[in-house]
Amino acid sequence: MAKRQTKTIKIPMRQCAACRGRFPKKTLMRIVRSADGGVSFDLSGKMNGRGIYLCRNLSCIESARKSGCIKNALGADLSDAGYEELYNEVRDFLKK
Repeated sequence: MAKRQTKTIKIPMRQCAACRGRFPKKTLMRIVRSADGGVSFDLSGKMNGRGIYLCRNLSCIESARKSGCIKNALGADLSDAGYEELYNEVRDFLKK
C-alpha cells in the first residue's frame, strides 16, 4: 500500500525590527512607507511600499522609538502622533 502524504501548511514568518525575534506574520504589525514618503500602518498587510514589522507589545514599540530602527529601515520617521497611534493600537489589541 502506498503511503499517504499529508500537506504541511507553511506559516509566513517575519522578524520584528525592534527585538529581532521571528514570529508568524499575522501576530505582528506592519508599518509602511509609501512612494510619496508618507508613513502609515498597514492593517491589511498588503499595501504597496517598503514595510517593517513590529511586535504587538509596548516594550518593542518603545525600543523601536529609542533605537530609531523605523527611521533606519524606512528612510522616514514616525511623528509623535504616529507613535501615540501605535501605542493606542497595541493597548486596544492587548485588551481583547
